Amino acid sequence: MDVPNQVPPTSQPQVPDVVRAEVMGALISASITPVLAPLVVQLEADRQMIERQTDTIREQAETIGTLRAELAAEQARYGPVAGQETASPVETAG
Repeated sequence: MDVPNQVPPTSQPQVPDVVRAEVMGALISASITPVLAPLVVQLEADRQMIERQTDTIREQAETIGTLRAELAAEQARYGPVAGQETASPVETAG
């Protein structure tokens, strides 16, 4: 018996596009996550290290500034140290 306008059966069930997209997204995520996760962890560790280094550099710059000021005050009080008569009292970084 032939019925007009009937869709012939397919050999495989049709999967809705939404389901295909979700499965493809899960597959991509499962493939990328093992690669990206360690990189993200390393990036965060590097950020923290840079932050600590920045704090150290800032502290050292403050110490250098303090020591330069103390040296300038001592040189003004006692004069230059022997052998440094031709040098400027305090060299400033530009």
